Amino acid sequence: MKRFLLLLMVYSLCVLGYPALTDFNIDWCNVTGGFSGSPSCATYNYATSHFLICDYSAKTVRIASGTDGSLTGGTLSTTGLNFTGGSLGVFAICATSDGVIYGGVDGTTVGTAGVSLARWDNELATPTQQDPAQTAGVLEFPRAMDAIGTGNDTILAVCGSNTYNASILTTTNGTIFAITDYITGGTNGFKQGVALVEGMEKIYGLRADGGGQVVRFDKIGGVWTENTSPFTPPDSYTAPPTGLGAACMIGFAKGHNAIFVIGNSDATNDYMSLLDGDTGTIIAQKQVGQDVGTYGYGCVDLKETDGIGYFSGRSGTASSAIAIMGKISFTPYVPPTPTSTPTPTPIILSVKPGWGLYE
Repeated sequence: MKRFLLLLMVYSLCVLGYPALTDFNIDWCNVTGGFSGSPSCATYNYATSHFLICDYSAKTVRIASGTDGSLTGGTLSTTGLNFTGGSLGVFAICATSDGVIYGGVDGTTVGTAGVSLARWDNELATPTQQDPAQTAGVLEFPRAMDAIGTGNDTILAVCGSNTYNASILTTTNGTIFAITDYITGGTNGFKQGVALVEGMEKIYGLRADGGGQVVRFDKIGGVWTENTSPFTPPDSYTAPPTGLGAACMIGFAKGHNAIFVIGNSDATNDYMSLLDGDTGTIIAQKQVGQDVGTYGYGCVDLKETDGIGYFSGRSGTASSAIAIMGKISFTPYVPPTPTSTPTPTPIILSVKPGWGLYE
């Protein structure tokens, strides 16, 4: 029995444990030029191998090459989107693994002040726009977005207001969304970036405006609570190697339980840091090769099973904004293959009866 229990414990650790990620590579990082307006948020679309960059003053979304970040000349359709209620067009964007695209629109469908949600079936589709029902909280201003799942299982996160809160949106049919969860971030919440976690037991984010503090909230008893122990990441106001710089782009790799975050810390060559998802401890740091800037709204879109990730976002100030695109690589995450639980060899007990049935 002891042997069986030991085997079962080993099996459980193999299935539930996280494979260690000790390093990563910056494959390339380029500045994307050629804007007629000003870029804000950006994301990577794995279905097309393209970057999608919000050009908010031009009220359009530009398509860039996934090979070097250069503009292709293409844009997403904005036909039917109502920008009357605001002046910033599509300000944030994210995409699911099957190529469905979501954008945060400055303005509502009826043309009043507020924000709404745009949805594209793919890069060639005409978008739809909706004002999500508010069953929990409100739709925060979309400076940063993230998406996990596909179809009916899609979950979106939106953040960007000065209240540092985050809206969580879900759907029952894959197209119409409602705000079904809401995180009150207080002074250490979400504005510049947000990273969802499959299972929604926790969520990571970035404060903003030069601070870029990395935060984690756990859902405990149905309530989102900031995790300040054991999650104690280094001060984002401090430059590497002891800090992160003003963190401005974030992504979470659940299979590795690791956070990728870029911070502004160098006048010409900023750093990406790899953090432990439980403690926030720095695992590795690499310079990306460009000045990402303090106010870059963007994200790190990861594909763990391939061991690759793409980071993209705004760099610079509102009056001199540019876009940064780049690629990273790391050890792929190989999901464990479930094996059958070992069956102990039965032990035959030999018992000599004290009397026979027919004695």
